[in-house]
Amino acid sequence: MFKHKYVRVLSRNAIMFCGYWNVDFVRLLCFSLMLAGVASESVRPPPTFEIIEKGNYLNFHASAPESESPHCWTYMFWYRKCNEEKVTTTATKDSNWTAKVEYDAACKYHVQLQAKYDTTYCGDVELDSNISKPVYFGQDGDPDLPFKVSMIVIPVIACSCLSIAIVLFRRHKQKLFPKVPSPSHFFNDMFDRNKEMTKSLYVRELYVPDEEVVEEIQQVMNSNQ
Repeated sequence: MFKHKYVRVLSRNAIMFCGYWNVDFVRLLCFSLMLAGVASESVRPPPTFEIIEKGNYLNFHASAPESESPHCWTYMFWYRKCNEEKVTTTATKDSNWTAKVEYDAACKYHVQLQAKYDTTYCGDVELDSNISKPVYFGQDGDPDLPFKVSMIVIPVIACSCLSIAIVLFRRHKQKLFPKVPSPSHFFNDMFDRNKEMTKSLYVRELYVPDEEVVEEIQQVMNSNQ
């Protein structure tokens, strides 16, 4: 604050001093040097800041202003992601000079900062800072990468499962689908068995008695005669 008051006093004195010169060239040179000095004195460097990743959000945290009236300052953050349009967000003393934005891991962020002084309520005491150089965070990725990966992985998994299923089916084919006997063979076997049973019923071997028994029977018959 005192620095800028001193600059204004110095500027008035320099104007009075340069006005004493009657030569236009010398007067022009004097005013040029005076304006260059005032401009160099009035430039305020931008605050330093860092980008912190917290979960699904990014925190743009800046250093507090070197001022006796920090409530008069507002930090303007400009950021761009994935070559989209520039977005503005603010930070004040109440937010601890921190701005919070959603984080897209597939995008690269370009962030710049400028400190602005509220001259409406705080007076024309301080000047806005310069805009900081861009600070980068993350890397640009392919937004369609998950879809492309799924288009490759899903067919590979499906083919692998199909191959395993074919191998297991061939290995356990007999258990899953046992062989059914042919009906013609079944009926042929049934007819053959019926024929054998018929032969056993109607075709029997003749009984041949023992010779001793035959002789005894003949003797008995002869004795009766």
